[in-house]
Amino acid sequence: MLNLTSARIVGSLKYAYVLAFAVVLARVFYPIVTGTDFEHEVAGILVILMGMVGGILVYRHAAGESENRALVAGGFALIGLSIYLIYLITGRA
Repeated sequence: MLNLTSARIVGSLKYAYVLAFAVVLARVFYPIVTGTDFEHEVAGILVILMGMVGGILVYRHAAGESENRALVAGGFALIGLSIYLIYLITGRA
């Protein structure tokens, strides 16, 4: 029982690490380096996290961790919505 719990904790930590790494690289350092303000940072972080969750759902299906096809469809939908919101935020949509 302990091994199953520790495996779940380790599995959750690897996803948390990837999410935190994406947020730090993509959104936090940019305003600091360029000297701009943080007005669009929260929306940008949420859009990146949405795309990352979609990617994780697709990865879990491809790796065989889940056989649910609805998760794959939801993952691709989240990735597509994330791309659309990126274009909307940048004014290109």
